[in-house]
Amino acid sequence: MFLPFLLFILVASAQPYKISPTVLTNTGAGTPNVALSFDGNVATSWFPGWQISAYPAKAEIRFGRMVKLTKIRLYDGTGQPFMRFRAGNVNSTVRLDQYQQWRDEPFVAETESITIELVGMEGDRVVPEIEFYGTSTPITPVVVTTANRGDADKINLNGFHWIPQEKLRPFRSIRLFQSAQWTWQPSGLAVQPTAQANGNLDDYLTTAKAQGLDAFPTIHQTPDWMRAKWNSNPGPDAAPAKPGKAKDDPAAYSEFAAYFFQLTARYGRKTWPVSALRVDTVPRWAPDGNLKRNVPKSGLNLLTTIEVWNEPDKWWAMPIYMQPEEYVAMLSACYDSIKKADPTMRVAMAGLTGILPDYYGRMLTWAKVHRADQRLPCDIINVHHYANKGNEERWPPVWTEACAPDMDARWYKMKQLATWAHEQGLPLWYSEFGYDEKEPSLQYIRPFGGKTSGDIKADWLVRAYLEALSAGVDNCFVYNGIDEVGAPNGGLWQTAGILKGEKDAQPFGIKPAYRAILGLIGELTDYTFLADLSPNKAVRVLAFKGKNNVKLAVWSPTAAGVKGKVGIGLCKLDYSETVSWHILQ
Repeated sequence: MFLPFLLFILVASAQPYKISPTVLTNTGAGTPNVALSFDGNVATSWFPGWQISAYPAKAEIRFGRMVKLTKIRLYDGTGQPFMRFRAGNVNSTVRLDQYQQWRDEPFVAETESITIELVGMEGDRVVPEIEFYGTSTPITPVVVTTANRGDADKINLNGFHWIPQEKLRPFRSIRLFQSAQWTWQPSGLAVQPTAQANGNLDDYLTTAKAQGLDAFPTIHQTPDWMRAKWNSNPGPDAAPAKPGKAKDDPAAYSEFAAYFFQLTARYGRKTWPVSALRVDTVPRWAPDGNLKRNVPKSGLNLLTTIEVWNEPDKWWAMPIYMQPEEYVAMLSACYDSIKKADPTMRVAMAGLTGILPDYYGRMLTWAKVHRADQRLPCDIINVHHYANKGNEERWPPVWTEACAPDMDARWYKMKQLATWAHEQGLPLWYSEFGYDEKEPSLQYIRPFGGKTSGDIKADWLVRAYLEALSAGVDNCFVYNGIDEVGAPNGGLWQTAGILKGEKDAQPFGIKPAYRAILGLIGELTDYTFLADLSPNKAVRVLAFKGKNNVKLAVWSPTAAGVKGKVGIGLCKLDYSETVSWHILQ
């Protein structure tokens, strides 16, 4: 058996590992062929050309994550020009005076990128190859690709269409918040441009698909015009049920379901005649003049998944709380409209506010009575769970202070829910989890051990992703992509971003959590969860299988600066509250 065999395998000794760049960015004249010095072939070389104006030639090398460099290995070709390397405050200048041989140059820096500069023009093969090396466990770069990347494809995020897509390149999927108010008008779709929120959804989804990012909209809230029409105004989060209809009757949601038909007809695979399409052609405002927007289009093949609503079980807002029978009736109406427009489109049920077996069970009971297929009207089960010390068996929770997922008293239910979802033949998506970095949020991380809230959040989010994978979750989406700062003193979800907000002094600036998550994507690229090898409750040891080896994620499920050693077969591995990685050959 494979698992017992693991216990007798030695951990590979620490050594420098080659770090391949993920992006080669031209930053000066003469750099279009810089990739030739990173292609593994000493017969080809970066050559800026024979024009003196091309020198010094510069290029920025990006690694896709924060790395620890220890040396630069060069194949020194012909000529004797100088090369400069810069990463932050670390600089090094090398004279290429060794003819056609490899050489190692010390270069110690923690960085996400490095700038290289070729100073002089002395030939067309001065530096055929450049390699970067780091210490300890392998530092795997994030490679933008549409190929299957193993469990790395399950490390995703929530966000909005105004987040720069460049920051989303390492991710495979984004749960895209889309209020129905933004894109649904009385006459039809308002998507290019949107009626509100200043977007062009056709353009966004086209560029997302081109870079391998699967953006799926979470459609929620009832448009203002629809509530005014029905003389119903308990707020936009109230269910879009027509008055005079029972809220557990799918017919109550026929007008809202028509929106999902139009959205799917436009962005799905199936082509529909123009006569079946509804678009809003009214200009948004005077400067639009006579420009018509939202030309009817169909079969654009830009969406694979649509989520119907968000958190219908808002227990803190009882007037708009939807009973399971009410929500599944709405889901049923929208599901049928979506499948009519494109049978291949996946339908995700709304993420519930917590791991609530009774809510899911009552939805299934309704479906068995009211649907001919007697199945839940969705292709994906969805759940939210925020780890907090106040999470106990009671419901609703009484939050007190954020905690790591492996310290949450209710977390064990995630594996139970994954098992239940799989028994229904459906995947489980964990579409919201996260932490704030400022008080008075009840999801605030209180600093300890000399670390900031942001540093601890980075650790805990990595642990959350790993715990979810070990529980059988099929896709994970951290909340949130960016900060949404409102009140000056902070508050719930205002500093939950892994990037800074759009109105920050450094708009969309990288935070520690972003770096940590990109590091996790790198570690899990081409690896899939294998087994939980934790020997006891004091340490977590998760095994991930790659093509040629096994990788272990090891950490202490605590928040008190705990460190220790754990024995795996003949090996002793150091661990702390930050996840460390170990390769088993």
